[in-house]
Amino acid sequence: MVPVRAAYHETGASIHVEPAAVAAGPRHGIDGEVLLVRDEPGPGAEVRHPGRPREELLAREGLHGCAPSALKAAGEEIRAVALGDHKSESARDAAVREAVRGTGVHTASERLWLAGAPQVVVAGNEAFHCLRAIRDAYARGVAVGSAGDAPLIERRRGAMAQMRRLMREDLGIAPLGIE
Repeated sequence: MVPVRAAYHETGASIHVEPAAVAAGPRHGIDGEVLLVRDEPGPGAEVRHPGRPREELLAREGLHGCAPSALKAAGEEIRAVALGDHKSESARDAAVREAVRGTGVHTASERLWLAGAPQVVVAGNEAFHCLRAIRDAYARGVAVGSAGDAPLIERRRGAMAQMRRLMREDLGIAPLGIE
């Protein structure tokens, strides 16, 4: 195996090619079938992707890292803002809504819609709408950790787990089995 580090290494994945497939390609000296190898050992660590171009795997890997990260960042931002003191209900509403805008979640959602596999787009859209429901609840004054918050958080966790599972499946990586 001739290893080549992936451009999107925040996911912890490496891209490798079979030695017979190595050629003097213009960008990385690589051409041919791609093998995605997870850095951590264990069952299901290696998955072949015959016929899938390396560029497609890299693009998918970047896309699949961006959407959940943006959703998580947005969730943390609105939670932090909702926990803060606000002079009025309208100030709280404005602060919670503004917290989401700067997280990149809207851009990540659009990227997913443009380039994601259909099942991943559906799951990502569900996770986005769960986040929006939490944002709206906090804007209305629902307290973080309250009985009104709990079902929204649980629904979001389920949607995020489903989205991640489908993303791993799309990349050919074995399920974690912990979500």
